[in-house]
Amino acid sequence: MDFGPAISQKEVWYAFEYEEDERRGRVYDNIFVERLWRSIKYEEVYLHDYRTVPAARIHLSDYFEFYNNERPHEALGYRTPHEVYFGTRASLAPASEAVV
Repeated sequence: MDFGPAISQKEVWYAFEYEEDERRGRVYDNIFVERLWRSIKYEEVYLHDYRTVPAARIHLSDYFEFYNNERPHEALGYRTPHEVYFGTRASLAPASEAVV
């Protein structure tokens, strides 16, 4: 298919410029994801020897509950993500009552 007559060179150039501008901030967005994965690796994965995938899922699920609801974050003024997002502390059920 030839799209030459339908799209001018100028329109293609504007689309390219927009795409370039759109990508500029993504480098800094990636910092937060990289930091999260670093925390997961050093605070959870490297400390446990998961024998099965279900065991890893359970441990990681527990870690994310801890990370979001109990672990204070320096960047958030030593509040949890739950406190920042919802404005209140999370009230968690005891682990024995958790749905698996």
